Amino acid sequence: MVQLKYYGDDRDYFKYDLISFVLKNGDFKQYGFVPMLTEHRHDNEGNIAPKSSACKSKDLLNFIATHSNRDLNNWELWLNNYISTYNSIQPINTDYFNGGNRIGYWEKYKKIISAEKSLVFFDPDTGIQAGRKSRIEPEHKEKYILNTEIGAIISKLSASSVFVIYQHLQRNSKKHEQDIKSKCDELAKIDSTLNISVYREKDLAFLFIARGVKIRGILNAYRQKSTVSPSDVYPKT
Repeated sequence: MVQLKYYGDDRDYFKYDLISFVLKNGDFKQYGFVPMLTEHRHDNEGNIAPKSSACKSKDLLNFIATHSNRDLNNWELWLNNYISTYNSIQPINTDYFNGGNRIGYWEKYKKIISAEKSLVFFDPDTGIQAGRKSRIEPEHKEKYILNTEIGAIISKLSASSVFVIYQHLQRNSKKHEQDIKSKCDELAKIDSTLNISVYREKDLAFLFIARGVKIRGILNAYRQKSTVSPSDVYPKT
């Protein structure tokens, strides 16, 4: 989730438009939210307000405008339109993910992560590690799901469920495809039987990880209605 100050920004608009579409068109009985919220950092970054889009939900844009208070519980109000059971852990706005509580954090969410017929959304600051741990500054590890953690997380994935992991891509757009490939390769090393599909829009990607559920058709349908460039579904074949 990064920080609460980014609630309702343009990335949230994209995130929840995509998630809503998948829930609407998939066969899920539950939704699980693993926010991975980090504490406020004083930096020069600022959230960008969402703008009306020809290919994204106007109702969602209006919802964000009318629920502008920075409260992650608002997403439950929105997604209740698409799912009967919404699962997360309270207090959601102050339960921070950091280097000192990683083990305990995953333990708290294990029931949500292992749920049947569930779409489970992981919202880390940056994404999965997929590279040498030494490249990550110690103070930045809270932004990632580490390679040492992802295997244990995936081992809890039900055959009837799908994991979605937010992934911020590097700034160099020419390296986006390689960046996505490296993430998928890392996941495949953990479990070669996984069905991995990726939806990418500009410098953001969402990794969809499944065992028995087919999700690619839904992502292709979302891509077909998109007017955003560049956007794509991986693998392309």
